[in-house]
Amino acid sequence: MTKPRSYKYLIYSSLFVLTTASAHSALIGYWNFDGDTLVETSGFKAAGTHDGEAVGTVAYTAGPSGFGRGLDLGGANGVRVLNSNMQNSGSGGYVGGFNPTYQDTYDSAIASSSVTISLWFQGMAGTWSPFVAKLGEVNGYQLRQYHNTTGTTFTVRGTGGIDDPKGTIEGLNNGIWHHLAGVWDRDAGNRFLYVNGVLDTGGSIQDGTDTGSMNLATWEYLTFGSRDINGSVRDFGVGKLDEIRIYNEALSQVQVQALMVPEPSVSLVAGILGIGLLVRRRR
Repeated sequence: MTKPRSYKYLIYSSLFVLTTASAHSALIGYWNFDGDTLVETSGFKAAGTHDGEAVGTVAYTAGPSGFGRGLDLGGANGVRVLNSNMQNSGSGGYVGGFNPTYQDTYDSAIASSSVTISLWFQGMAGTWSPFVAKLGEVNGYQLRQYHNTTGTTFTVRGTGGIDDPKGTIEGLNNGIWHHLAGVWDRDAGNRFLYVNGVLDTGGSIQDGTDTGSMNLATWEYLTFGSRDINGSVRDFGVGKLDEIRIYNEALSQVQVQALMVPEPSVSLVAGILGIGLLVRRRR
């Protein structure tokens, strides 16, 4: 018997939900701040390896609609990621010695392939306020505010392209949540900046010149809402952050847009599959 189109739609929808929820095997860092914690939950490394550590006093708030809780930094507060720094005292310093538990997850592990950083943010103040940074000055990278504008940039140091292509989508410091993603496609030599799923052509390099090796910032912490410079976490200025994701591959625009849609809960997936089975049994 030929199945009705409604039945097929339910099954295909269920499969789509399942595959969407389990997509992106290249996810190497994920902090969703649900449960009001700084726990890293990608599963790429052993639990606890890349959990966040508060610098100052962080708070939590409601995230974008459908995304649970978010991080409220407000003021001189930030987050550094454990085991992401090779040297305890930062670049050029030896007082703190080498960190024996350092992991290269956010340095050579992405510089030899590609990288995508995705997040939600609300509010920025000052100049060059960083959302996510691995130093990003001379060495490393940052997804951040462009200078003192209300636009953004994806800074990558040491490649053939301009370090800080100026995003032309502005007006983002307006008190609401915005999705931001920076993509560096090392093989193709391109860099893309997406604001609320839209390609910011001004902040992108699409002519294949963004090639070569990134200057790594191995000695510094990966940080949120701040920068680690010479062992000092500073340069605060971001209001709220949520759903910080890092991939060791260049996601497409469609994949970036999919990150703006909340993943379905386990109960919802089970319910959809249950409805599909019920419909099948009634045929």
